[in-house]
Amino acid sequence: MLAGQTALGRIGEADDVGRVIASLLSEDNGWVNAQTIEAGGGYNI
Repeated sequence: MLAGQTALGRIGEADDVGRVIASLLSEDNGWVNAQTIEAGGGYNI
């Protein structure tokens, strides 16, 4: 049921969230601050 409500058509896995965290910790995102980042896979778009 949940997978059908996401833009990606599947539920998230730990690796999905881990990639978001790794990206935020990289130097490429050094100027990102004070943001709310949702790693929801497009839930209920």
